[in-house]
Amino acid sequence: MDKPTRNQIRKPTQDARALLETEFSQQLEALFDIHSDGTIAREGRGASEDRPADYSAKDRGRHRP
Repeated sequence: MDKPTRNQIRKPTQDARALLETEFSQQLEALFDIHSDGTIAREGRGASEDRPADYSAKDRGRHRP
């Protein structure tokens, strides 16, 4: 694969990865109080205690089709 093609692929791939990392960390924090630095805000608290297990971006105000 030539360099210009690799460069065209690199940027969207990095953007997609950043988006997935952000979404995943937001869900971990919202569901289980696990912060991006690895700390756990309230130990022993699971998703089933007061939040639905199917929490998603839509529940945070963003619409996902």
